[in-house]
Formats: sequence, C-alpha cells, structure tokens
Amino acid sequence: MLFRSFHVPEVVAFDPVGGTLDTARIHGLASMADLVQRGDPRVAELCARAGAALARVHAALDLPPELTRPLPDWGGPVAREDRVFVHGDFNGSNVCYDRAGDRLVILDWSTAPGLGGVGTCGARYLDLVWFASFFFFQPRLSASWRPREWLRSTVRGYRSVPGARFRAADYAPFRFAFDSVLRAEYARQDALQPSGPRR
Repeated sequence: MLFRSFHVPEVVAFDPVGGTLDTARIHGLASMADLVQRGDPRVAELCARAGAALARVHAALDLPPELTRPLPDWGGPVAREDRVFVHGDFNGSNVCYDRAGDRLVILDWSTAPGLGGVGTCGARYLDLVWFASFFFFQPRLSASWRPREWLRSTVRGYRSVPGARFRAADYAPFRFAFDSVLRAEYARQDALQPSGPRR
C-alpha cells in the first residue's frame, strides 16, 4: 500500500489465532539503524521524510470505534486534537529505506510490547518520542552519530506537513513524563540480549 510519502508492504498471510502476519518481501531494504551504523549521509534527510510521513498518518488515519484502544496518557490528559492513531513502534528498525524505489518503508504496525502491545491511539508525541529514543538510547553506532540533528530533522519534517500540529510546549513535558517508560523498555530489551546491556 502506498500512502503518499511512504510504503507499507502488502499483507500476504494473516493468522488471527496465532497473532502472526506476513508481508511481501522487499529486497535491498535497509533500516534506519542500518543506515546510521554505516554512517549514511542521508540519515537527516530520511528523518525529515519519516517525520512528514508520521504527520500524515496522524492527520489522516482514523479508526472505527471497535478498533480504537487508548494508550495511557503519560504526562497528563491528552487534548482531543492531540489524540491520534499511533504506529506504536516507530523506531530505527521499523522505519526503513528502499534505495531502488527511493521510498520510506514503514513496518510492524503493532504497538511495542513495552507499551502493552494493544493500543491504537494516544498522544501524537508518542511516535515522535519513540523514534527519537532510538537515537538517544542506543550506543553510538558510527563516528557520525548526531542524535540532536536527527531529532530536529524529524520534527522539521513533521511540522512541514500542512495542518500538522506540533507544539514544543506539549512535546517536552510528554517526553519527560515518558522517560521512565522508555528506560523500562530498553532495560527489558537489554535483558533479552545474549550479549548483555547495550551500555
């Protein structure tokens, strides 16, 4: 499925009992994590494209009531206009680049285990903070590690979409309130790594 500025692979098999979903394979796909590790000079540009794609998802996707599962309001009540459909695991592994098609490919549209795995809507800042956490919580994967630049590019891309709603005054408190959730999720991931903690 092509949604303007990004691609979501076609679903080829779905098992609702086992909870598994298979999608079409895209050859030559590189995750943002791969690109960062290689020191690819396009990371900032791709972050801006990811931010714009995310803004379009938040603005355009609306779920029917039977599929709406609210996530907790970390950081306090979320204004109605800031409660949106969320990807829920928008990170450096699920945001990818298809060089052959010069397109972003977004995978794994299910909420991360650290968020309960079942939510579908929440604060618009959730996906932005989750994506930024990849840059700030990971070890430096390359000599050209620039997490602040990549975060600024992501936010700039998000804000570039007409009608996108982003307020730094709302983002910052959400980010700080969400910090304990991020740390718990990365600690959970570290415990699953056979090589031990990432830091």
